[in-house]
Amino acid sequence: MPNVAVYGAACIDIHAVCFGKYVPGDSNPGSSYISTGGVGRNIAENCVRLGLHVDLVTVIGDDEHSSIIVGDCAKLGIGLEQSLFLKNAATPRYICTLDCDGSLVGAVAAMEALDRFSVADFEKRTSAGDKADIIVLDAGFPEAVISAACKRWSTKTLFFDPVSAAKAGKARSSLSAFSIIKPNLCEALSLAGLEQDAALSEPLHTAAKRSAEILYERGVGEVFVSLGRAGLLYYSESGCGIVRPLDMPLVNVSGAGDAASAGIVWASFSNCDTVQKARYAIASASLCVSSEYTVSKKLSQTYLEELAKEAEHEVIS
Repeated sequence: MPNVAVYGAACIDIHAVCFGKYVPGDSNPGSSYISTGGVGRNIAENCVRLGLHVDLVTVIGDDEHSSIIVGDCAKLGIGLEQSLFLKNAATPRYICTLDCDGSLVGAVAAMEALDRFSVADFEKRTSAGDKADIIVLDAGFPEAVISAACKRWSTKTLFFDPVSAAKAGKARSSLSAFSIIKPNLCEALSLAGLEQDAALSEPLHTAAKRSAEILYERGVGEVFVSLGRAGLLYYSESGCGIVRPLDMPLVNVSGAGDAASAGIVWASFSNCDTVQKARYAIASASLCVSSEYTVSKKLSQTYLEELAKEAEHEVIS
């Protein structure tokens, strides 16, 4: 079974869903629910559902939420043996508000525990990555840890998810170590060092291609830029293009990017070309947004292969 090591965030997701159109500055009637989340954990679960063996190296506190994450990972078969368990610390949390159409109104990521993961902690927990076929790294850890990981595994297949535009810059000096990165447009612009207001005044695919080209020139093997409902732009030595989302209902956008990342990781084990990786990524993301959960319970290898056939592809010169 292919082996993946994920170094990144695991947290508790607290979702608030509006019954009607969200009204800023007011108390909005709605419902709420709690689930397990975090970019690293979500990617790990998606990969397990696609038949991969996954070890997750993350940071977990000792509050009432820690047992939820531990129990959920055990049920899914995600290894946590090398994770850092902190005493007297809150487990990371992600609190988001979703509009009635499933779109994100706003969110707060309370991830202070991840800042306590030091280079020394990392160096004690490298065996998961050493034995893995592909290593997934998200930007939740401190910059020094990301740099240490890039130096240690520069010759391995190293996948990077920037998490947010604010955190993406942690990897700017280590870009040449990454085989694959999957930012959204704002994260790609941050990594490329482009001014966002000017870039976002251009058509989305123009700004995305310009940032992807810069990242590729700085040593990244394959770049996949998420454009939300506009699709996923890919850039590699084989060319540039966009794969469009599937025609599926939008229920909850949380976790879509993580699902896309897992689709790319899974496709990488099948020696797929860049276009096919993008097809699997957009199929996985489309399935995710059609579910109320951050990871679709319907995800499987067979279903993903069927969905990927429906993805429309457009070459960009």
